[in-house]
Amino acid sequence: MADTAGTRTEIIAIASGKGGTGKTLFGACLGFALTYSGHRTLLVDGDLATYGQSLFLLGPNGKTAIQKMTAESTWRALLEGAVSTPQPAKIDRDLKGDPSQHGVRYEALIADLGIYGDRLRGGRRPGLERARYRTTVGEYFDRLRAAGEFDYVLIDTRGGFTFESTDLCALADSFIIVTDADYTSFYQDRNLLSLVSDAAKELERRPLLRSIVVNRATEEDERSFRLELTREFPILFEQTHAIPLDIEVFKAYKTQAMPLVSVPASHFCHAMLGAFAEILSIVTAEWPRERVTRWNELVDAVSKAIEERNAEAETEQRKRSARLDELERLSRQSKEAEETIARLQRELERVEAAHARELERVEKLHRAPPETAPPDVAANGPESPRTKQAASWFSVERLGLVAFAALLIGYLALVWYPRQAFDRKVARLYERTAPVEMRVELLGELFGAGHRDFKELHLEGAQLGGLRLAGANLQRVDFTGADLREADLQDAVLREANLRDVDLRSAQLRRADLTGAKLDGADLSGADLSDADLDRASLVETSLRGADLRGASVATESLAYALLDAATRLPVELEGPAAE
Repeated sequence: MADTAGTRTEIIAIASGKGGTGKTLFGACLGFALTYSGHRTLLVDGDLATYGQSLFLLGPNGKTAIQKMTAESTWRALLEGAVSTPQPAKIDRDLKGDPSQHGVRYEALIADLGIYGDRLRGGRRPGLERARYRTTVGEYFDRLRAAGEFDYVLIDTRGGFTFESTDLCALADSFIIVTDADYTSFYQDRNLLSLVSDAAKELERRPLLRSIVVNRATEEDERSFRLELTREFPILFEQTHAIPLDIEVFKAYKTQAMPLVSVPASHFCHAMLGAFAEILSIVTAEWPRERVTRWNELVDAVSKAIEERNAEAETEQRKRSARLDELERLSRQSKEAEETIARLQRELERVEAAHARELERVEKLHRAPPETAPPDVAANGPESPRTKQAASWFSVERLGLVAFAALLIGYLALVWYPRQAFDRKVARLYERTAPVEMRVELLGELFGAGHRDFKELHLEGAQLGGLRLAGANLQRVDFTGADLREADLQDAVLREANLRDVDLRSAQLRRADLTGAKLDGADLSGADLSDADLDRASLVETSLRGADLRGASVATESLAYALLDAATRLPVELEGPAAE
């Protein structure tokens, strides 16, 4: 037996006024958390009606594992007097590449050997007699407390308020009620607590009601229902806890997986650990430091999973917003194009109508008889030079109008629309609310399309490693904390640019104009700064290790505060940190 000096065993019963409240999963999660943190924890399945906890703890391979167990590891054997001190079974649910495993080894008393529906020897089991039940269970609990082998004993009771539930709660040191937030559960819990109180008086016990857990909450923290509990039951609001309904946890339970392991980022796990911390805030013995550390590791694992999930959700939300913005932009562009096409169509129809009218007039002139023709036509004949000139004039006008319409459409298609799209991309690049990844893509696309002027752009913390921006105008651009490793910035204008804490390792900055740039804390190790202009640049704690400074223009006092190890330096004498 392990060293039990200083150990005080607390027996906690988990009960509910009716079945199906999630009581078994709650108790299993509490047992897992205590076992994970290093506490000697005994899990007892006291529900001989459904065997829920036994089946969950044994897991997918339980039917094979139970073959190696004996009746001495069952709750039924204790109640029937087959053993006076049961021997807990060792249930190995450690991680072995199977997501349904829990990562711990439990010590447990399973309900019965026939939990998988096998035919039991001896036929139908006899019913339990209450007086004997109380004596047997009470004596066993006393032996557990005296032995001090376990820190916690968690009893999963039968749902409802038969004596198998009420007497277990009365004989335990404390108990927890798990309930649904509905009036049926409320009144059944009231019956349960009343009967537990009656049993405790008969047994001369005073078990502590540690908490009422409102499971599968659907209305935030179920505040109104919990307030109603405080009016009806001897409990404070702080001793009630709401655990949200979570479909991921339901799926995990169906596969006998432990939610705190398989879905740690769920709202259920966050709320469950918070409830455990408050429920166990009153302890019978102070926890050793290593167990507190292990408990905090579990909390940190859940918190980290939630943070990662939130970060993924935020990233996905940004992408979704960007897609929606792009769809909206394309929709506006499409609508503008439709309006322009409609306007051009109307113009074309007007031109065609004018042409048709002129053509009809010319044809009438050709068909007119001599007596009705104008004097000049009658004198000169229908084929006179003047008539030919008029017909020719109308033909030229028609061709001109058609050519104008064609040129207008060509201009819109080849010049106006692309220019509008280009201008929208430039405007999008300067929208600070747009995702920085999208803006970086736009920067590369616009530069590749020949755009060079990016003054006063904001790209704090952007990933720009390897980007080619040779000759770009980046005056007063804010790159604070950005990654520009191996970027091509030759001949670029970076006057008064904010490059604090920027990673510019191995960047190409030959002939770059860095006049007045803020390079404090930047890393320019191995960068090519030959012939660059660094006048009035701030270089406090700037790393220029291995940088090529040949031909660069820079004040000596500025370099005095930079780190120049192995740099190809200017022919100047340095003082201060740079001299080292």
